[in-house]
Amino acid sequence: MEQGGWLPFLQRTGYASKNLVREFYASILRAKDLEEPSMEVTIRNVQIIFSPDELVRFLGYVRDVTTFSNVPMTEEGRPTKAEVFQTLLGPDIAILEGSNMLHGQLLPFWRIMHLILCSAIDLKKHTTEVTYGRAEFLYMVVVRGLPIDMASFNHQYVRVEALKTDAQILLPYGVLLTHFLHNLMVPEVSTSQGGFT
Repeated sequence: MEQGGWLPFLQRTGYASKNLVREFYASILRAKDLEEPSMEVTIRNVQIIFSPDELVRFLGYVRDVTTFSNVPMTEEGRPTKAEVFQTLLGPDIAILEGSNMLHGQLLPFWRIMHLILCSAIDLKKHTTEVTYGRAEFLYMVVVRGLPIDMASFNHQYVRVEALKTDAQILLPYGVLLTHFLHNLMVPEVSTSQGGFT
């Protein structure tokens, strides 16, 4: 668990700076090449690199690039949709094409696991949706015991959320990103708000 980068991620406490995190997500949209794994962005006049390698440096663990989310899964290694849905929701569930799960529908164990890995809860609905990709991820990590690269997983998830254009956009990993940005000397208050540089 410690070598895989889980402990620094799970033990993170503190506060999330809503405005700083919002500015960070907005800066991703201005990045030159969103497809590159390393993005150079500017937040509050501080230029930073956002990449899995920078996250690993910040979290302080050795990254294994041969783990899940870095290496594409082969079709024969993938679980079936029925396996994933029935494991997370129970054996008597109807599986609909293109359907997502709600957090409250998950079996109790999977609710807790999802909360550990998902920090984007809709504050109005007090729940979060579980996409099939996230459900498959949970299945691969917990049921199959597949080692994962948390930095790559977090980096990919942040990028996907930043590119969403719907009104339901959530800003995941607020505490992690606040600490990451402070570590890179991004100030808490922007100079345009009369704060410090």
